[in-house]
Amino acid sequence: MAFTVISSGTTTQNVGNTDFFTLTAGGTLSSSSDAIFFIDASYTAATVNILGSVIAANIGVNAFALLDDVGGANNITVRVGKDGSVLADAFGVAFQDGDGNKVLNEGTIHGTTSGVFFDGGSTNAYVENHGHIAGVTGNGIFANGSGTHILNSGAISGDGEVATSAAVYVSNSVLDNSGTLSSEGGQTVVFVSGTNVFTNSGTVLGDVVYQAGMGRLANSGSGVITGQVEIVGGGGDRITNAGLIGNGVQLGATAFGSTLSNSGRIESTAYGIQLLPGADSVTLGNDGVIAAPSTGILSDGLNTSVTNTGKIDLGRLGYAVYLANSGATLINSGTLTAEYAVTFLAPGRVINSGEIHGALSGLQLFSYINPSPAMVINNTGTISGGSRAAVDSFVDALTPLVVRNTGTLTSDQSAAVSNFYDSALSLFNSGVIIGGAGVALTTGATKVDRVTNLGSIEGNVLLAGGNDVMVNGGTVIGEVNLGADNDLFRATGDGVVTGRVIGEIGNDSLIGANGDDNFAGFAGEDLLVGHGGDDTLFGGVNNDTLIGGAGNDSLISGTQDDVLNGQDGDDTLLGDGGNDAMTGGAGSDAMFGGADNDTLNGQDGEDLLEGEAGNDILRGGNGDDALAGGEGFDLLTGGQGADSFVFRSFLDTAVGATRDQILDFEQGADIIVVAGLHPGVFEFRGTSAFAPSGNPELRLFETATGSTIVQFDLDGNGTVDAEIRVANVIGLTATDFVL
Repeated sequence: MAFTVISSGTTTQNVGNTDFFTLTAGGTLSSSSDAIFFIDASYTAATVNILGSVIAANIGVNAFALLDDVGGANNITVRVGKDGSVLADAFGVAFQDGDGNKVLNEGTIHGTTSGVFFDGGSTNAYVENHGHIAGVTGNGIFANGSGTHILNSGAISGDGEVATSAAVYVSNSVLDNSGTLSSEGGQTVVFVSGTNVFTNSGTVLGDVVYQAGMGRLANSGSGVITGQVEIVGGGGDRITNAGLIGNGVQLGATAFGSTLSNSGRIESTAYGIQLLPGADSVTLGNDGVIAAPSTGILSDGLNTSVTNTGKIDLGRLGYAVYLANSGATLINSGTLTAEYAVTFLAPGRVINSGEIHGALSGLQLFSYINPSPAMVINNTGTISGGSRAAVDSFVDALTPLVVRNTGTLTSDQSAAVSNFYDSALSLFNSGVIIGGAGVALTTGATKVDRVTNLGSIEGNVLLAGGNDVMVNGGTVIGEVNLGADNDLFRATGDGVVTGRVIGEIGNDSLIGANGDDNFAGFAGEDLLVGHGGDDTLFGGVNNDTLIGGAGNDSLISGTQDDVLNGQDGDDTLLGDGGNDAMTGGAGSDAMFGGADNDTLNGQDGEDLLEGEAGNDILRGGNGDDALAGGEGFDLLTGGQGADSFVFRSFLDTAVGATRDQILDFEQGADIIVVAGLHPGVFEFRGTSAFAPSGNPELRLFETATGSTIVQFDLDGNGTVDAEIRVANVIGLTATDFVL
């Protein structure tokens, strides 16, 4: 049976099974209690068309405009036309339970408590709104059953001061909005529990809250959510934003395994995206823009994955990405800019092919988890710091730091890479590292640091304690200081360090390659090997070994007993203190023993051997060598070639057992230079005695064993002032000397 009321009067209508009720335009159905009442729980498929006005209003009385109070009514359809209105003191349209009930609105539905109300027993309810649905002090739509589907292209509003008075307050629902959802208090859409899917291409004035269950949000390019999107609980949530979210996204303690993808714009008054503790294994993707004054992305969850191909720009404020728990991964091919661009508080991984810029630090790294996995940085893009490092590490002793750079690491005022605490650093560079204030890399650790450079490093490399290893096949514009303990520096190929490589304290090994190396061992028993190039090797304190290799090298010993080997090239070997052993090798070498008792071996080439102070052993080797023993008791062997035995001062000679000895003088080839012993020219006396005349004289004393003692009277008074023994040679003549 169908009821049609055409009236401008006042009436109350009961609707029964399969009834079709129409209130035409201009008509009014009014009651101080319930205006339309579905009277039988077994009624189904009734239809109510509201083209006029339904009013259920009595101040202080819970009045329902349309009410299924008995419950169980199914497939009821309520249509409110464009000029229709439903006004109620409590609920505009209310269903206690039932299945498949529908509200189709093109007009106005207003309820002081709720505009449209589906209690917990209502299932598979459907609301299609092209008009206005409002709850004055409560919800626009309340649906606590399962399977609710809301399609809105009009306006739905609520109070929104608390969650239960949101414009839309639903569970297990689908919400499609191309219109406007709003609330006075800011809580506009609240999903209570279950699986809730929200597709928005319209405007939400206020917050969207998922209290529990599994949430799905797709905010399209035209979609605007002016408030916050909050996932309080649940897990496995999916948020996709191509439009605008005006006050950030927050994922709560049980939002584990969720994903968020932004290709639009997320703004905030604090955090763009925030993950609270417990929001673990969340995947975040940004291909759009995140703008916030404090932090772009803040995560306290475990195993957070952030992929940024867009832009997070905080200028010179805050943090672009702040990851506070372990297992985090940041993959960036976009742009991250902030005061501290990226901060990790626990071990994680960074893969950067984009740009990371910090007004202070590019990457700021901490770790206090013991034991912990490595902190790994892979950079093919650009990471920069301003007043601090591009990679600014404070990770602790049990967290290794691994940096692989094929891009650019740079700082304006600090080291580009700073490993401040006691963490082991492994740095592989085939890109560019540029430090500020003259320093590219610095460590403060006692762990073993490993640095491999095949690219370019501009600035000093300053390593601290630990048995560090550095391999350089690229270019270092500056010095390398290996710090304390037993370190290894190894150049490969055409690797170049424009400054010195310093071993510092410890037994260090500094090994060159093809370039011109400048090595300084300093304290400790060091091994310095130049290999190719014109190298400068300085031993420093303790017993060092210096090997020049090919090229024209300079080898400088320190204060202890050093071994110097020039090898190929025209080398210069300087002894200093200690009993040094020097070998010139091939080439024309210059060797200076320095203090103490040294051994000098010229080997091939035309060498200069200067024993200097101490009791030295000089061996010229092949070639025309010049040997000068210097002070002390020296043994001189010229070797093959035309050698010169040079005595520069009377201090270089002595009388008796401590006289210098020439062990292999060859007449007609070698020569003994004594002109430096006295300002004048010696008178050669042969084997005759001195004839005191006041002039310097030289005589020969030939021993029974076939050697000659060359004796000098420096002041011409007839006494012997100095002697040289020439072993196994007699018959010397004036032509064997430069007098």
